[in-house]
Amino acid sequence: MYTKNTEPVDKEFDGLQLHVFMLSVTAEEIVNDLIAETKTSIMKLGELLKGSIVHRRIINDYDKYIRQYAKDEFQERIMRAIIFEEQVHEWPPFIEGQLEEMGFGDTVGLSQISVKNWSKKYGSNRRELLDPRNNIRIMRRHLDAVEKKAEEKGMRRTPENIGSLWNNHNTTTVTEYGNRVKEYEEMFSRYAEEKKRREEEAAIARAEEEAKREAEKIRDKEEEERIQKKEAGKKKAKEQRDKETNYGPNQRQSVSWAEKRNEESTTYRDSGYDIQLTRIVPEKPKRSSDDGGGGDGARGGGGDEGRGGGETDGDRILPIQKGGPLRLP
Repeated sequence: MYTKNTEPVDKEFDGLQLHVFMLSVTAEEIVNDLIAETKTSIMKLGELLKGSIVHRRIINDYDKYIRQYAKDEFQERIMRAIIFEEQVHEWPPFIEGQLEEMGFGDTVGLSQISVKNWSKKYGSNRRELLDPRNNIRIMRRHLDAVEKKAEEKGMRRTPENIGSLWNNHNTTTVTEYGNRVKEYEEMFSRYAEEKKRREEEAAIARAEEEAKREAEKIRDKEEEERIQKKEAGKKKAKEQRDKETNYGPNQRQSVSWAEKRNEESTTYRDSGYDIQLTRIVPEKPKRSSDDGGGGDGARGGGGDEGRGGGETDGDRILPIQKGGPLRLP
């Protein structure tokens, strides 16, 4: 009876154990999934809250050290990506850096170098690793060791492979960490390309603006020369008119005719003197009706005498000097 009754009991107990085991496994998976999801969510939150800040710091503050110590462009891109990965995914989130400065944690600094495993190998310590420049210097040496490890394992020199080995030296496959490093490397590459494109566009715009200013200078100069030439032409024409008006016997003269007391006069300038030509117009003698012969004689003699007198005294040249007119008798 006892043995017969214990068999079902044992089977029931075994089933209960199996059920509890399955429940525990399921609970563990659920907890692990929750932890993984929580960690992923925290990482996403870190990228959202700190991504832009960390990106600016790498470009503005740390890139000069990266360029100084990296042996080639590939290492530059990997170093930026790893620093970004480590700084936006702090654990514990948002306070890891403060804890490192207080002496907590094994991995410290921008690239999270292990104090226990690597600091002594590279001749450094925790305090030195907290300095950004020294951390990047040690990072370069450690990156060389990681690349050598990848070569030994037959893994190609790619961002995902180097990133995976940076996080875990024993891996032979690409990890989630390596995939994130690849994603961030591509992000920095796109940024570099966009920056280069903007710089080229800015250079083109500056060249166009400079060419525009030069063209405006040329147009302004040509306009100024045209105005100067026009003014010079006006000035020359005015000087020519003034010269024709006031100088030279063979040029146009300023003539004024005056009729007063039977005098006709013309005035012009020559060699700094005022020259006045005066012609006395004689009055015609009155004709006498009583003395025919005398009239004839007078007419003949008087006419001749009048003509002679006109020729002798009628035409006079009266020069007027600078000191005033001088009338000749």
